[in-house]
Amino acid sequence: KKTRKKLMRQVLYPKKRGEMSESILRTVLVMYLTVSVNSWQNGDVRLNLEGDEIKNQGVLEIYYETTVVTDIWATVCGINIRAADAACRQLGYCDAIGFRPATNFEPSSSYYLPNVQCPVVFHYQHEELHLLRCSHSSIVQSDAKICDGIFVECKSDCLIKDIQYEGQVYIQTEEGQPQSGTGTLKIYLDNEYLPVCYNGVTQQIANSACRTLGYTNSLPANRVLEEANSWNISTGLCINNSYNCLTDCFDNAKSYTKDLCYYYSIKCTYNESIAGFESSGSPFMCSLDNSTCSNQSKETLKTFQALFSVAVILLFIVSLAFCIFCICVCKKFNNNGRNYRGMPPIGVLLRQ
Repeated sequence: KKTRKKLMRQVLYPKKRGEMSESILRTVLVMYLTVSVNSWQNGDVRLNLEGDEIKNQGVLEIYYETTVVTDIWATVCGINIRAADAACRQLGYCDAIGFRPATNFEPSSSYYLPNVQCPVVFHYQHEELHLLRCSHSSIVQSDAKICDGIFVECKSDCLIKDIQYEGQVYIQTEEGQPQSGTGTLKIYLDNEYLPVCYNGVTQQIANSACRTLGYTNSLPANRVLEEANSWNISTGLCINNSYNCLTDCFDNAKSYTKDLCYYYSIKCTYNESIAGFESSGSPFMCSLDNSTCSNQSKETLKTFQALFSVAVILLFIVSLAFCIFCICVCKKFNNNGRNYRGMPPIGVLLRQ
């Protein structure tokens, strides 16, 4: 970081006015150095092996950043197979082949994220796309090794971007990984991935794109100074609100055209303080194929799902209360082996 700052000073304030003072060169170098410093965001994961990042296998680590601690890679431990799947999907792979303890791996830092357990769901379209969406303990700092790292191997022959659906969001990275939270925002429409036009993109639209991939929100988006064939989307519904899916911002199912325009890069991050009420979408929820109707219909479906969940919880509570009532009645009728009328216990009568 000190080297980068020194280079930035040399670029911005050259000792001789004729040296590297052209505004274009300054702009290009400053953009490069800035991206190099801020390429990772809180909640990003990587598969690390002996200090090198391997594309589809390595020890699972998660980037940890707060106002106090920055640039920390925490070791993830205590996972189940669904957590390994979520980490692989966050990197752009469909699922994990498997995982095992990495007993001989030297942690990258003294920070650990233990007890990461994802729910058992049997279909990719409904499963978690971000590791921190799963149940986990708080990140722990310890100079002593508190748990072994986990070696994870992802399915290299199955990429999420290749399982297309209309409205699928994909962030193209330049670091060789199939997907990460930082890069060029693309969307799959009419059987084609193209960037999204930078036409007054609001923070709400960027947030909705990130939440499609399991993140909670986006940092301010940056316009790429290059024109390309891109999707120009009418996203009037996201002027003031963010949604779980970028497709929820569409005015209607066909509110997009292909144009030559500037596109934009995006930086998704995960903020645990808002994760409780900023949920994410899923392929089933976000696909225009499954719901070419209006956003009102989508909201109706989500409301029905929420009411159904509440009904299941109420049924469980009523059943539990009934069981407790039955136990209390049985104890009353079988006090000291006799009921209150001197009759034999209920269990004896049932056996007879």
